Amino acid sequence: MIARISSVVLGLVLLTGAAAAGSFTVTIETQVKTKIEMEQYKDILVGNFLAGMLGDQEDEEAARAAAKSQPADAEQSGGKPAKAKPERSSKQFYGSLDFANETRQYLLEELRANTALNVVDSDPPELPAGGGEEVFEDTQFWSEAAANYQDPLILTGRTRVASKDVSGFVQEQVRDRYNTGRELTVTRFRKRYSYTIQLDLYFIDGRSGDQVYSEQLQNEITRSELDDLSPLSVFYSMMDEIMPQITSIVSPPTVVLERYLLE
Repeated sequence: MIARISSVVLGLVLLTGAAAAGSFTVTIETQVKTKIEMEQYKDILVGNFLAGMLGDQEDEEAARAAAKSQPADAEQSGGKPAKAKPERSSKQFYGSLDFANETRQYLLEELRANTALNVVDSDPPELPAGGGEEVFEDTQFWSEAAANYQDPLILTGRTRVASKDVSGFVQEQVRDRYNTGRELTVTRFRKRYSYTIQLDLYFIDGRSGDQVYSEQLQNEITRSELDDLSPLSVFYSMMDEIMPQITSIVSPPTVVLERYLLE
């Protein structure tokens, strides 16, 4: 083991010395293999999406538990129910924003701008009313949906979002106003919110209606209440960060590498 490590170290030293003595650096661009075999697909159809709030079921269970505990709380407080500080829910923040449509429009624009695929420019068929995630397994529905679009690759899925209060005490570095060259660590209470998006993506073969690939992507950002963000700006910020992961599924990303060549 010691001899092997010594050989590796010696090799690195020799390579470094040779590189310093007579070598030059070249930049190489190479493409990484996509997660889907894309040779058979020239067109991509961005289908409709399902949308909802993350943790809806948990929120409902918590509300029912709180309702059951109200009588006991009322007795302890002299007959008056204890008043909890109201918190902004995810639904209150996001309001009536149509995340299903926003997701589809965003993907349309980004795939058109950042891939060589022909993004089908027409409205996809509506998802079955009242259907759940089982629609993504319905091969007949998707094969029929793609029949009028020359059997493209279909991208569909589900978007879920959430927001929660993560306020608390944080440590910050500030300049000492009495000594400009000195920094102090202070603890302050900051009002902050955490925003989450979860995308369940399904790539479906238009010929057979079968899934060829699926992936779940999630992103979370934290912002101060001072940022005064709108729901739409939060959505785009989260999508911007994970979009490269989506395009890499269908379009080979280019990786830049540096190599040393000896003269």
